[in-house]
Amino acid sequence: PGDVIAFDVRLLGLLGFAPVLDRCPECGRRHSPEAATCFRPAAGGCLCAACAPAAPPGRDLPLTGAGRRLLRQLGRLAGADRDRLELEARPLAEARKTLNLALTWWLEAELPMLRYLLPP
Repeated sequence: PGDVIAFDVRLLGLLGFAPVLDRCPECGRRHSPEAATCFRPAAGGCLCAACAPAAPPGRDLPLTGAGRRLLRQLGRLAGADRDRLELEARPLAEARKTLNLALTWWLEAELPMLRYLLPP
C-alpha cells in the first residue's frame, strides 16, 4: 500500500499538482506537526483551522498530522527507506483517501482504479 501512495504523491508532483501539506495554501501559516487540517483540493492542499471555514465551500477531507506526515514521508523516501516505515491503518487510510480526492479533482475525472485502492 505504501508503494502505491508514494507513486501517486510523486506523480502529482511531476504533474505540478503536489498538495501543500506543511503550510496553509491560503494564509501561508505553517501547520504544527500534530494539527488536524482540512484537505481542500481547490485550494491546493491542507487549510489551517482559521482558513477552512472562510474558504469557498468545496469537497473537503479531514487530515490529521499523522496522515500529512505519512504523505510527506512516502513522497520523499525511496526503496528500502520507505519499506522501513511502520504503516498504521488510520494514517494510511487518510493518505489514500486524500490522494483519491486530489487525483479526481486535479485530473477532472474519477479514475476507475481508485475504487480498488480504498482501504477496507
